[in-house]
Amino acid sequence: KKKIEEIENQFKESINLSSEVISFIATECKTNIRELIGVLNRVIAFSRVHNKTPLSISDCKNILKDVFNQIKVITVDKIQNVVSNYFNIALSEMLSQRRSRPLARPRQIAMYLSKKMTSRSLPEIGRRFANRDHTTVIHAVKTITRLSEQDDEMKKNLSQIKSLLLEQ
Repeated sequence: KKKIEEIENQFKESINLSSEVISFIATECKTNIRELIGVLNRVIAFSRVHNKTPLSISDCKNILKDVFNQIKVITVDKIQNVVSNYFNIALSEMLSQRRSRPLARPRQIAMYLSKKMTSRSLPEIGRRFANRDHTTVIHAVKTITRLSEQDDEMKKNLSQIKSLLLEQ
């Protein structure tokens, strides 16, 4: 509410957001103040451009759907669980030292997704996979990248696993 007042004073115009919309924005933005201000700016800009006042909560959900989809926190643990379930193998098997292809491929996919979808470093990811070296993670990322460019089945698997991670 204070930020809305600041914007109104700065631009000498009234921003007509209902208290329901304001509380919806406040409850949905849980990460930090920058994100909250960004979301608020986006909603205000949309209402200005489309001359749509007052905005409903469903309008806000539409405006912000891509923002809220990004916010979902994806962890290495979550990736490991989803990948092991997807390939129907036990998590302990996937994290074991065994190198057979039915275990190594899912492990490499999980390492690849951990690198692409989290902010964890290579050594951190390696540690989460039964204390493997960071070079093992580099190899996994290169291998899965190469396979996803050549193999349609791998591409399909990756996109299905990513959508499973994002919907939870």
